[in-house]
Amino acid sequence: VALRRSSSRSELTLKYLGGGTVANRQALANGQTELNAVLQQLEATQSLKWRRWALLVGDQFSYLPQSSFGLLDGSVSSFGTGLGSSLGQLPSLQSFLSPNQSVLSGRGGRVSNTFLTQGGYHLTARSSLTIAGAYGLLRFFDSDLLDSYNAMLVTGYSRQISGRDTLGVAYRFNAFRFTGLNQAVDNHVAELAYGRRVTGRLALRLAAGPEVDVFRDSGVAKQSRPAWSLESALHSRLSRTALDLSYQRGLTGGAGVLAGAETNQVEATMTRGLWRVWQSSLGLGYAKNRNVAATAVSPLNRNFNTWYGRVQFRRPIGRGADQFIAYALQLQKSDTSFCAGSVCASSVVRHQLSIGFNWHHRPIAIK
Repeated sequence: VALRRSSSRSELTLKYLGGGTVANRQALANGQTELNAVLQQLEATQSLKWRRWALLVGDQFSYLPQSSFGLLDGSVSSFGTGLGSSLGQLPSLQSFLSPNQSVLSGRGGRVSNTFLTQGGYHLTARSSLTIAGAYGLLRFFDSDLLDSYNAMLVTGYSRQISGRDTLGVAYRFNAFRFTGLNQAVDNHVAELAYGRRVTGRLALRLAAGPEVDVFRDSGVAKQSRPAWSLESALHSRLSRTALDLSYQRGLTGGAGVLAGAETNQVEATMTRGLWRVWQSSLGLGYAKNRNVAATAVSPLNRNFNTWYGRVQFRRPIGRGADQFIAYALQLQKSDTSFCAGSVCASSVVRHQLSIGFNWHHRPIAIK
Protein backbone atom coordinates (compact mmCIF):
# COMPACT_ATOMS: atom_id res chain seq x y z
CA VAL A 1 0.00 0.00 0.00
CA ALA A 2 1.33 3.46 -0.88
CA LEU A 3 0.31 7.01 -0.05
CA ARG A 4 1.60 10.01 -1.99
CA ARG A 5 0.90 13.69 -1.51
CA SER A 6 2.42 16.24 -3.91
CA SER A 7 2.47 19.99 -4.28
CA SER A 8 4.58 22.46 -6.22
CA ARG A 9 7.28 22.53 -3.50
CA SER A 10 6.95 19.30 -1.53
CA GLU A 11 6.27 15.60 -1.85
CA LEU A 12 5.40 13.09 0.88
CA THR A 13 5.59 9.35 0.19
CA LEU A 14 4.64 6.48 2.49
CA LYS A 15 4.98 2.84 1.39
CA TYR A 16 4.29 -0.42 3.23
CA LEU A 17 4.69 -4.07 2.28
CA GLY A 18 3.76 -6.99 4.53
CA GLY A 19 3.67 -10.76 4.23
CA GLY A 20 4.63 -14.03 5.85
CA THR A 21 5.07 -17.79 5.63
CA VAL A 22 3.63 -20.57 7.81
CA ALA A 23 5.30 -23.98 8.18
CA ASN A 24 3.38 -27.26 8.57
CA ARG A 25 3.48 -29.38 11.73
CA GLN A 26 6.06 -31.81 10.36
CA ALA A 27 8.55 -29.01 9.68
CA LEU A 28 8.01 -27.55 13.16
CA ALA A 29 8.42 -31.01 14.72
CA ASN A 30 11.79 -31.30 12.95
CA GLY A 31 12.92 -28.05 14.57
CA GLN A 32 12.49 -25.84 11.49
CA THR A 33 10.83 -23.06 13.44
CA GLU A 34 12.56 -20.44 11.26
CA LEU A 35 10.11 -21.33 8.47
CA ASN A 36 7.43 -19.44 10.37
CA ALA A 37 8.44 -16.00 9.18
CA VAL A 38 7.13 -12.46 8.76
CA LEU A 39 8.15 -9.90 6.15
CA GLN A 40 7.70 -6.18 6.86
CA GLN A 41 8.96 -3.18 4.88
CA LEU A 42 8.18 0.46 5.51
CA GLU A 43 9.47 3.61 3.82
CA ALA A 44 8.74 7.28 4.48
CA THR A 45 10.22 10.25 2.63
CA GLN A 46 9.57 13.98 2.67
CA SER A 47 11.15 16.28 0.09
CA LEU A 48 11.01 20.07 -0.06
CA LYS A 49 12.15 22.37 -2.86
CA TRP A 50 12.75 26.10 -3.08
CA ARG A 51 14.30 28.24 -5.78
CA ARG A 52 17.89 27.20 -4.98
CA TRP A 53 17.54 24.81 -2.04
CA ALA A 54 16.35 21.19 -1.86
CA LEU A 55 15.87 19.04 1.26
CA LEU A 56 15.10 15.34 1.63
CA VAL A 57 14.41 13.42 4.86
CA GLY A 58 13.65 9.72 4.78
CA ASP A 59 13.66 6.44 6.69
CA GLN A 60 13.61 2.89 5.35
CA PHE A 61 12.83 -0.11 7.59
CA SER A 62 12.71 -3.80 6.77
CA TYR A 63 12.22 -7.00 8.76
CA LEU A 64 13.12 -10.00 6.58
CA PRO A 65 13.46 -13.75 7.25
CA GLN A 66 16.70 -14.04 5.23
CA SER A 67 19.18 -12.14 3.06
CA SER A 68 17.54 -9.86 0.49
CA PHE A 69 20.25 -10.40 -2.17
CA GLY A 70 18.55 -11.90 -5.23
CA LEU A 71 15.19 -12.72 -3.64
CA LEU A 72 11.94 -12.68 -5.62
CA ASP A 73 10.16 -11.02 -2.69
CA GLY A 74 8.59 -7.62 -3.32
CA SER A 75 10.20 -4.39 -2.25
CA VAL A 76 9.14 -0.85 -1.44
CA SER A 77 12.14 0.39 -3.48
CA SER A 78 14.99 2.50 -2.13
CA PHE A 79 13.80 5.99 -1.22
CA GLY A 80 12.13 6.31 -4.64
CA THR A 81 13.84 8.64 -7.09
CA GLY A 82 14.44 11.34 -4.51
CA LEU A 83 17.58 9.92 -2.95
CA GLY A 84 20.65 11.45 -4.51
CA SER A 85 18.65 13.47 -7.05
CA SER A 86 20.15 16.79 -6.05
CA LEU A 87 23.60 15.24 -6.54
CA GLY A 88 23.00 15.36 -10.28
CA GLN A 89 25.22 12.66 -11.79
CA LEU A 90 27.43 12.31 -8.72
CA PRO A 91 27.82 8.82 -7.22
CA SER A 92 24.46 7.44 -6.15
CA LEU A 93 24.07 7.22 -2.40
CA GLN A 94 21.99 4.08 -2.83
CA SER A 95 25.10 2.00 -3.56
CA PHE A 96 26.45 2.22 -0.01
CA LEU A 97 23.49 3.59 1.94
CA SER A 98 21.61 0.54 3.23
CA PRO A 99 23.52 -2.17 5.16
CA ASN A 100 24.88 -4.73 2.71
CA GLN A 101 23.29 -8.23 2.83
CA SER A 102 25.08 -9.98 -0.03
CA VAL A 103 26.20 -12.95 2.12
CA LEU A 104 23.65 -15.79 2.46
CA SER A 105 23.66 -16.38 6.20
CA GLY A 106 20.77 -18.76 6.81
CA ARG A 107 17.14 -18.08 7.65
CA GLY A 108 16.33 -15.96 10.68
CA GLY A 109 14.73 -12.61 11.45
CA ARG A 110 16.80 -9.52 10.74
CA VAL A 111 16.11 -5.80 10.91
CA SER A 112 17.68 -3.28 8.56
CA ASN A 113 16.96 0.41 9.06
CA THR A 114 18.42 3.51 7.42
CA PHE A 115 17.69 7.15 8.23
CA LEU A 116 18.79 9.80 5.74
CA THR A 117 18.82 13.57 5.51
CA GLN A 118 20.12 15.34 2.41
CA GLY A 119 20.38 18.98 1.39
CA GLY A 120 21.33 20.52 -1.95
CA TYR A 121 22.04 24.07 -3.09
CA HIS A 122 22.16 25.24 -6.72
CA LEU A 123 25.05 27.66 -7.10
CA THR A 124 24.11 28.41 -10.71
CA ALA A 125 21.79 26.87 -13.27
CA ARG A 126 24.54 24.32 -14.10
CA SER A 127 26.31 23.68 -10.76
CA SER A 128 25.24 22.51 -7.31
CA LEU A 129 26.55 21.52 -3.88
CA THR A 130 25.18 18.62 -1.85
CA ILE A 131 25.68 17.32 1.68
CA ALA A 132 24.00 14.23 3.10
CA GLY A 133 24.13 12.21 6.30
CA ALA A 134 22.79 8.74 7.06
CA TYR A 135 22.66 6.25 9.91
CA GLY A 136 22.04 2.56 9.29
CA LEU A 137 21.84 -0.63 11.33
CA LEU A 138 21.61 -4.36 10.68
CA ARG A 139 20.46 -6.52 13.60
CA PHE A 140 19.87 -10.29 13.79
CA PHE A 141 17.37 -11.95 16.17
CA ASP A 142 17.47 -15.73 15.58
CA SER A 143 21.22 -16.25 15.22
CA ASP A 144 24.55 -15.21 16.70
CA LEU A 145 25.56 -13.19 13.63
CA LEU A 146 27.31 -9.87 14.05
CA ASP A 147 25.08 -6.81 14.52
CA SER A 148 26.48 -3.70 12.85
CA TYR A 149 25.87 0.04 12.79
CA ASN A 150 27.22 2.67 10.42
CA ALA A 151 27.13 6.46 10.12
CA MET A 152 27.83 8.06 6.75
CA LEU A 153 28.58 11.59 5.57
CA VAL A 154 28.74 12.56 1.87
CA THR A 155 29.49 15.93 0.32
CA GLY A 156 29.98 16.77 -3.32
CA TYR A 157 30.01 19.29 -6.15
CA SER A 158 28.61 18.71 -9.64
CA ARG A 159 28.57 20.78 -12.82
CA GLN A 160 26.67 20.22 -16.02
CA ILE A 161 29.20 20.76 -18.81
CA SER A 162 26.73 20.19 -21.66
CA GLY A 163 23.13 19.29 -22.22
CA ARG A 164 23.95 15.62 -21.72
CA ASP A 165 27.17 15.48 -19.67
CA THR A 166 27.91 16.16 -15.99
CA LEU A 167 31.18 16.14 -14.03
CA GLY A 168 31.53 16.05 -10.26
CA VAL A 169 33.71 15.34 -7.25
CA ALA A 170 32.61 13.80 -3.96
CA TYR A 171 33.96 12.79 -0.56
CA ARG A 172 32.37 10.01 1.52
CA PHE A 173 33.09 9.02 5.12
CA ASN A 174 31.59 5.85 6.59
CA ALA A 175 32.11 4.66 10.18
CA PHE A 176 31.31 0.98 10.92
CA ARG A 177 30.77 -0.32 14.46
CA PHE A 178 29.90 -3.84 15.68
CA THR A 179 27.98 -4.98 18.75
CA GLY A 180 30.09 -6.98 21.19
CA LEU A 181 33.28 -6.38 19.21
CA ASN A 182 35.92 -3.78 20.04
CA GLN A 183 36.97 -3.33 16.44
CA ALA A 184 35.99 -0.10 14.65
CA VAL A 185 36.41 0.57 10.92
CA ASP A 186 36.50 4.02 9.31
CA ASN A 187 36.24 4.42 5.54
CA HIS A 188 37.39 7.53 3.61
CA VAL A 189 36.65 7.80 -0.14
CA ALA A 190 37.30 10.57 -2.69
CA GLU A 191 35.73 10.13 -6.12
CA LEU A 192 35.67 11.80 -9.51
CA ALA A 193 32.35 11.27 -11.27
CA TYR A 194 31.03 11.47 -14.81
CA GLY A 195 27.45 11.16 -15.99
CA ARG A 196 25.85 11.14 -19.41
CA ARG A 197 22.15 11.10 -20.18
CA VAL A 198 20.34 10.71 -23.49
CA THR A 199 16.69 11.33 -22.67
CA GLY A 200 14.61 8.17 -22.72
CA ARG A 201 17.31 5.94 -24.21
CA LEU A 202 20.61 5.94 -22.34
CA ALA A 203 21.93 6.98 -18.94
CA LEU A 204 25.46 6.33 -17.69
CA ARG A 205 27.05 7.06 -14.32
CA LEU A 206 30.67 6.32 -13.44
CA ALA A 207 32.60 7.32 -10.32
CA ALA A 208 35.97 6.10 -9.07
CA GLY A 209 38.70 7.16 -6.71
CA PRO A 210 41.09 6.26 -3.89
CA GLU A 211 39.92 4.78 -0.61
CA VAL A 212 41.60 4.56 2.80
CA ASP A 213 40.31 2.13 5.45
CA VAL A 214 41.37 2.65 9.07
CA PHE A 215 41.05 -0.23 11.58
CA ARG A 216 41.12 0.30 15.35
CA ASP A 217 41.03 -2.44 17.97
CA SER A 218 41.56 -2.15 21.71
CA GLY A 219 45.12 -3.06 22.63
CA VAL A 220 46.25 -3.06 18.96
CA ALA A 221 47.89 -0.20 17.09
CA LYS A 222 45.76 1.56 14.49
CA GLN A 223 46.20 0.15 11.00
CA SER A 224 45.50 1.72 7.59
CA ARG A 225 44.74 0.00 4.29
CA PRO A 226 44.79 1.79 0.91
CA ALA A 227 42.29 0.63 -1.70
CA TRP A 228 40.07 2.02 -4.44
CA SER A 229 36.34 2.53 -4.85
CA LEU A 230 34.17 2.31 -7.96
CA GLU A 231 30.49 2.94 -8.63
CA SER A 232 28.93 2.54 -12.06
CA ALA A 233 25.47 2.18 -13.55
CA LEU A 234 24.12 1.97 -17.08
CA HIS A 235 20.50 2.16 -18.21
CA SER A 236 19.59 1.54 -21.84
CA ARG A 237 16.21 1.31 -23.51
CA LEU A 238 15.85 0.28 -27.15
CA SER A 239 12.50 -0.58 -28.71
CA ARG A 240 10.87 -3.16 -26.38
CA THR A 241 14.00 -3.98 -24.35
CA ALA A 242 15.30 -2.24 -21.21
CA LEU A 243 18.72 -3.09 -19.75
CA ASP A 244 20.20 -2.04 -16.38
CA LEU A 245 23.79 -2.81 -15.36
CA SER A 246 25.57 -1.82 -12.15
CA TYR A 247 28.90 -2.51 -10.49
CA GLN A 248 30.11 -1.35 -7.08
CA ARG A 249 33.36 -1.91 -5.25
CA GLY A 250 34.05 -0.64 -1.75
CA LEU A 251 34.03 -1.32 1.97
CA THR A 252 30.81 -2.61 3.56
CA GLY A 253 29.76 -3.82 7.00
CA GLY A 254 30.17 -7.53 6.19
CA ALA A 255 26.49 -8.62 6.19
CA GLY A 256 26.67 -9.96 9.76
CA VAL A 257 29.38 -12.50 8.92
CA LEU A 258 32.51 -10.35 8.54
CA ALA A 259 33.59 -7.36 10.62
CA GLY A 260 34.09 -5.16 7.58
CA ALA A 261 34.37 -6.55 4.05
CA GLU A 262 35.80 -5.56 0.70
CA THR A 263 32.72 -6.03 -1.49
CA ASN A 264 32.59 -6.36 -5.27
CA GLN A 265 29.01 -6.53 -6.50
CA VAL A 266 27.64 -6.62 -10.04
CA GLU A 267 23.98 -6.90 -11.08
CA ALA A 268 22.17 -6.95 -14.43
CA THR A 269 18.46 -6.78 -15.24
CA MET A 270 16.84 -7.07 -18.64
CA THR A 271 13.14 -6.56 -19.35
CA ARG A 272 11.63 -7.32 -22.73
CA GLY A 273 8.16 -7.53 -24.19
CA LEU A 274 7.24 -10.91 -25.70
CA TRP A 275 4.57 -11.52 -28.30
CA ARG A 276 1.55 -9.25 -27.82
CA VAL A 277 0.89 -9.20 -24.08
CA TRP A 278 3.59 -11.18 -22.26
CA GLN A 279 6.55 -9.45 -20.63
CA SER A 280 9.73 -11.18 -19.47
CA SER A 281 12.50 -10.10 -17.12
CA LEU A 282 15.89 -11.66 -16.38
CA GLY A 283 18.12 -10.78 -13.43
CA LEU A 284 21.68 -11.87 -12.70
CA GLY A 285 23.93 -10.91 -9.80
CA TYR A 286 27.29 -11.72 -8.24
CA ALA A 287 28.93 -10.52 -5.04
CA LYS A 288 32.34 -11.28 -3.59
CA ASN A 289 32.95 -10.40 0.05
CA ARG A 290 36.45 -10.65 1.48
CA ASN A 291 37.46 -10.03 5.06
CA VAL A 292 39.88 -7.11 5.37
CA ALA A 293 40.91 -7.45 9.03
CA ALA A 294 41.27 -10.46 11.33
CA THR A 295 38.92 -10.52 14.35
CA ALA A 296 37.82 -12.98 16.99
CA VAL A 297 34.76 -13.90 14.86
CA SER A 298 36.41 -14.06 11.46
CA PRO A 299 39.97 -14.90 10.35
CA LEU A 300 41.80 -12.87 7.72
CA ASN A 301 41.30 -13.51 3.98
CA ARG A 302 37.97 -15.26 4.33
CA ASN A 303 35.99 -15.14 1.06
CA PHE A 304 32.30 -15.52 0.21
CA ASN A 305 31.22 -15.78 -3.43
CA THR A 306 27.48 -15.38 -3.98
CA TRP A 307 25.50 -15.68 -7.23
CA TYR A 308 21.83 -15.35 -8.07
CA GLY A 309 19.71 -15.68 -11.17
CA ARG A 310 16.00 -15.08 -11.61
CA VAL A 311 13.53 -15.07 -14.46
CA GLN A 312 9.92 -13.92 -14.55
CA PHE A 313 7.08 -13.95 -17.08
CA ARG A 314 4.08 -11.66 -16.62
CA ARG A 315 0.81 -11.29 -18.50
CA PRO A 316 -1.83 -8.58 -17.87
CA ILE A 317 -5.46 -9.53 -17.36
CA GLY A 318 -7.64 -6.57 -18.08
CA ARG A 319 -6.68 -3.15 -16.73
CA GLY A 320 -6.18 -3.94 -13.06
CA ALA A 321 -4.69 -7.44 -12.80
CA ASP A 322 -1.91 -9.69 -14.05
CA GLN A 323 -0.63 -13.21 -13.62
CA PHE A 324 3.01 -14.27 -13.33
CA ILE A 325 5.42 -17.17 -12.93
CA ALA A 326 8.96 -16.71 -11.62
CA TYR A 327 12.01 -18.73 -10.59
CA ALA A 328 15.08 -17.71 -8.60
CA LEU A 329 18.33 -19.51 -7.79
CA GLN A 330 20.81 -18.47 -5.09
CA LEU A 331 24.25 -20.07 -4.78
CA GLN A 332 27.11 -19.34 -2.41
CA LYS A 333 30.56 -20.82 -1.89
CA SER A 334 33.13 -20.03 0.78
CA ASP A 335 36.73 -21.09 1.26
CA THR A 336 35.90 -22.15 4.84
CA SER A 337 32.95 -23.87 6.49
CA PHE A 338 30.18 -21.53 7.61
CA CYS A 339 27.47 -22.33 10.17
CA ALA A 340 23.87 -21.23 9.71
CA GLY A 341 22.10 -22.33 12.87
CA SER A 342 22.93 -25.99 13.56
CA VAL A 343 24.05 -26.71 9.97
CA CYS A 344 27.65 -26.05 8.87
CA ALA A 345 28.81 -26.15 5.24
CA SER A 346 31.00 -24.32 2.76
CA SER A 347 28.25 -23.93 0.13
CA VAL A 348 24.57 -22.97 0.02
CA VAL A 349 22.01 -23.52 -2.76
CA ARG A 350 18.43 -22.19 -2.70
CA HIS A 351 15.61 -22.51 -5.21
CA GLN A 352 12.44 -20.41 -5.21
CA LEU A 353 9.43 -20.82 -7.51
CA SER A 354 6.55 -18.36 -7.50
CA ILE A 355 3.22 -18.53 -9.31
CA GLY A 356 0.75 -15.80 -8.57
CA PHE A 357 -1.93 -13.31 -9.40
CA ASN A 358 -1.77 -9.55 -8.77
CA TRP A 359 -4.72 -7.18 -8.52
CA HIS A 360 -4.48 -3.45 -7.97
CA HIS A 361 -7.02 -0.66 -7.78
CA ARG A 362 -6.51 2.63 -9.55
CA PRO A 363 -5.15 5.44 -7.33
CA ILE A 364 -7.68 6.93 -4.93
CA ALA A 365 -7.53 10.69 -4.55
CA ILE A 366 -7.72 12.01 -0.97
CA LYS A 367 -8.72 15.66 -0.67
